[in-house]
Amino acid sequence: MYGADVCYVAYANLAKDAPIPDGVLPVTPDLVIETRGPSDAWAEVFGKAQDYLNAGGPVVVVLDPGTKTASVCTPPFDRRVVGPADTLTIPEVLPGFAVPVAALFG
Repeated sequence: MYGADVCYVAYANLAKDAPIPDGVLPVTPDLVIETRGPSDAWAEVFGKAQDYLNAGGPVVVVLDPGTKTASVCTPPFDRRVVGPADTLTIPEVLPGFAVPVAALFG
């Protein structure tokens, strides 16, 4: 069992009057964001991303502070890398969302 660094669940995927749970979510997140730590192996991080996708998640974004890049992963396991001079968009779950990748690493 994993805990995402950041996750987003659309209101449409939770009952309107459902309390926000502490701990494990009752649904698969629509978006998971993971940050690669200095000691995290790529195989471990992308294995975790694959597990989220296998569980039904539509998008996993892996942020790498070392290279200041964002890897956007979608099923089955397609990956596009967005560099520090680019803009991160996630139209699969957040249409209209756009942020400069460099801004994520402040």
